[in-house]
Amino acid sequence: MTVRDNIAFPLKMAGWAADRIATQVDELLEDVRLTQFGSRFPHELSGGQRQRVAIARALVDRPRLLLLDEPLSALDAKLREEMQIELINLQREVGITFVYVTHDQGEALALSHRIAVMSAGSVEQLDIPETIYSYPKNRFVADFIGQCNVLESEIKSLNADGTMQIEIRGCGEMKALAPQGAQPGQKGWLALRPEKIKLDRELPDLPDEAYFKGKIHDCLYLGDVTIYIVEVADGVKIEAMLPNSAPGLAKLFDDDDLVEIAWRFDAGSFLVE
Repeated sequence: MTVRDNIAFPLKMAGWAADRIATQVDELLEDVRLTQFGSRFPHELSGGQRQRVAIARALVDRPRLLLLDEPLSALDAKLREEMQIELINLQREVGITFVYVTHDQGEALALSHRIAVMSAGSVEQLDIPETIYSYPKNRFVADFIGQCNVLESEIKSLNADGTMQIEIRGCGEMKALAPQGAQPGQKGWLALRPEKIKLDRELPDLPDEAYFKGKIHDCLYLGDVTIYIVEVADGVKIEAMLPNSAPGLAKLFDDDDLVEIAWRFDAGSFLVE
């Protein structure tokens, strides 16, 4: 079947009149930017174009909700990114709710107005992407969404300004934001994103920052950023992410270099055990 016939098939099976089918298919072809491809066959289309045909066919009778189950998983990275933008624009144009199932955290953050993180059939957290990423509700969400340091900690005391003193294994004591219901003696974890951490050979010791010494254990070059794994006391390892914005190809640090790390007291979330 041609692209046009493929999209029209559900409407033909539903007994729609030919002129009504033609109008609806024309609208969908325009929505998915395939107007000039209506007479083509599947083997004449790219992977991304075929994906758009499948979505158009699902949308042709204008459902109130569309379920997409990992629709981009078979595409290469560049095409997947292009299709993410296509899906965002398409959802805006057709104005219906998309429920998008994916194991790709980056895809979920890029596409969603709201994200439900699920485990064993239960919703662990439902919120906007920014809150899911920056303020995970529990350790599962912190571990699952993006890269995150999850540091074993204990609450030592509460402060009057809504902060608290915590002790992080391998690091020592620092100030952090106090979650609701926090009590001295509670154990848990500080969830801290690698990009929130400063890293250098020497750093100023500022009053609103946690500040620790360590050494470079390993590094991962990822093109636009490099992740440095810093070993502090007790063998605890902390990931710090630095942008590769400086000219040249040399790494900033080598294995076993002595360094200092720091982060603001409000950069992480304390997760109660």
